[in-house]
Order: sequence, then C-alpha cells, then structure tokens
Amino acid sequence: MPSDRKIEGILMPMPVAFKNDGAIDHSATDAIIDFYLASGVHGFFPLGTHGQGMVMEIDERKKVAEQIVKRVAGKVPVVMHIGTANTYSSIELAKHAASLGVDAIGVVPPYYYPHDDYEVYAHYKAIAKSVPGVPLFIYDNTETTWVEITPQPACRHQGFFHRL
Repeated sequence: MPSDRKIEGILMPMPVAFKNDGAIDHSATDAIIDFYLASGVHGFFPLGTHGQGMVMEIDERKKVAEQIVKRVAGKVPVVMHIGTANTYSSIELAKHAASLGVDAIGVVPPYYYPHDDYEVYAHYKAIAKSVPGVPLFIYDNTETTWVEITPQPACRHQGFFHRL
C-alpha cells in the first residue's frame, strides 16, 4: 500500500544505465539513484520516457522497479511509471509496483495505435481498478503518445479524474 506522504517538488525522471551489450547496468543505476538522492531531489519518476521503460521487457522493468524501490528505501516518494502500449501489460506492471509499496503509479495513454477519448478513459479506468487505493499520476506525454489529456475529453466521461 502506498504511503500517505505528500508528493511534491522535484520528481526526477531518472535514467536507467545500460551496458554496451544492452543489459541493464545495475551498479551504475544504483550510482544514479545515490547521486540524485544526495542532490536533494524530492522524489523519483522512474521507467518513463527518460528512464527508457518502454524499451525494456516486462520482467526487466519489474526487476529495475524492485531495485529502485529498494535503493531509495523510503527516503523520498517513488511514482513508478508503468505505461505500455497495451492495458494488460500496464495492469501487470501496476500490480507489481503496488506490491512494492510505491507512493503512486504513473501511466501514459496507450500508444502506437490511435485511440479515441473513450478508449483512453477505459485504459486508465482499468488500471486504476486493478490497484485500488494507489494514487494514479496521469502522464500526459503528447509527443510520444499522440494523445492529449485535456479537461474537455476528461469531463465528457462522467468526471474522468474523479471516477477513476
């Protein structure tokens, strides 16, 4: 279950380190986490666009998520990005992140194929229902998803943000 900590300030969209062969460099990733903690960031937003979560296999993302949560050790909030191109994989990652006790989950709309407002709403609703009680950070990254989250479509779906 997430903590009741307030999530505010600088949330670092931290990169994950990779070796030349494409494998995750876990010791370098730990060094990145330590560097940002020592620099005074107020929290982490890992495995999003900057953290290259979308290029990792689901199991790799889970392993890195576990590493990050363990290394941060509750010093600052973690908003774990779990977005994928499909709802089912996003739900799997959301449940995993919730089991780690992250403070919130972050998720982009499904990407690659175009989606209408209702499909985006259904995606978020399914993810939110899969992890009741875990705050959901709606990550509006129009540049990579071609979906723009605005109040107009959000309100069209019976209080999008309030009903999730």
